[in-house]
Amino acid sequence: MVNFMSKKSSTCFSRNTGKALVYYESEREAQQGADYAYARYESDMVPYKCSSCGFWHLSPRKNHTPSRKCICSSGSGRPKALYLTQQDAMNRAEVIRQEKGISLRAYQCPHYSGWHLTKGACY
Repeated sequence: MVNFMSKKSSTCFSRNTGKALVYYESEREAQQGADYAYARYESDMVPYKCSSCGFWHLSPRKNHTPSRKCICSSGSGRPKALYLTQQDAMNRAEVIRQEKGISLRAYQCPHYSGWHLTKGACY
């Protein structure tokens, strides 16, 4: 049996628990980890490539909202996440509301085909 818990990240941590995330070196390995999590714990996970460390992590399928970095920046100067569809952005907003109690709204990116989230009013 493969031990999927052996590789803990030194740079990526769970927003919920603060614990180091498990990382995988390839999408195939991450998919095997997701399959194991489902078979062992009935936990429906999906692999995603981390934009911070470049490795692969797992996310609960219900929380998975694919995005990429955009040239647009937040009020703090960080690149904004760009979601492909308004529904993807709204799904992420709901995850954030449930996890952190912060209400966000989706708005269309002025530069690319996609959607951002904001705390401010959308017109």
